[in-house]
Amino acid sequence: LAQPDRWSYRAARFVRRNRGLVAAGVLVTVAGSAVVVRELSQARAIAGERDRALREQAAGEDALAFVTDLFQQSDPRVVPGGDTLRVGAFLSRAEGRAAALAGQPERQMRVYRVLGSVRASRGDYAVAESLLTLAREIGAKELGADHVEVIRTERQLARVLDQYHGEGAARSLLESVVKRLHKTGGPNHPDLATAYTELAGSVFAPDSIKLLIDSAIA
Repeated sequence: LAQPDRWSYRAARFVRRNRGLVAAGVLVTVAGSAVVVRELSQARAIAGERDRALREQAAGEDALAFVTDLFQQSDPRVVPGGDTLRVGAFLSRAEGRAAALAGQPERQMRVYRVLGSVRASRGDYAVAESLLTLAREIGAKELGADHVEVIRTERQLARVLDQYHGEGAARSLLESVVKRLHKTGGPNHPDLATAYTELAGSVFAPDSIKLLIDSAIA
C-alpha cells in the first residue's frame, strides 16, 4: 500500500541491501567489457594488416602478370620479329599498354612505377621522371597522398631527381616523405629509416647529415 510494486523499486531495494555484491558485479562487468573492446580492436587491426598484405600481394602479382604478358608478346610465334625487339622499343610498347589501364588506377600506378624504375636503371632519366610523376599523380588521386604506395613512388621519383637534376633537387620531396611517414606510421614506420638515409644524401651540412643518419639508426 505504501509503495507500488514496481521493478525499479525492487532493484533499488536490492542494491541498498547488497552494495558490496553489486559494486563487485559492476567492476567485473566493466573489466569484461574493456577486455572485449580490446580484443575486438586487436582483431580489427590484425584483419586490416592481413587485408593490406593481400592487396599488396595481388598488386605485385598484377604487375608481374603485366610484364610477363609483354614478354609473351615478344614471342616471334605471336609477333613476327618479336625476338629482335630492342629494350627501348619493348619499354615504349609497355608504356603504351600501361596507358590502357586507365580503368584500373591502382594497378596502373604500380606498372608506371615499375617502368619508371627500369627507365632510370637504363639512364633514361627524363622518361623515368615523367613516368614516376604520372604514377604519383594517379596514386594520390586514387589512394590519397599519404598512402604508403604513393610515398614509395615519391621515394623512387626522388632518386631519379637526384640523378637527373643533381644533388639537392630531391630534398624538398624527401622532407615531405619523412613528415608523412611519421604522420601515418609514427617513428617506427618500416620505410622511415631508408627515407632518413635518402634525405641525408640530399643535404650538405655535416651536422644535418649526422642528425638524419642517427635518426635512421634509431
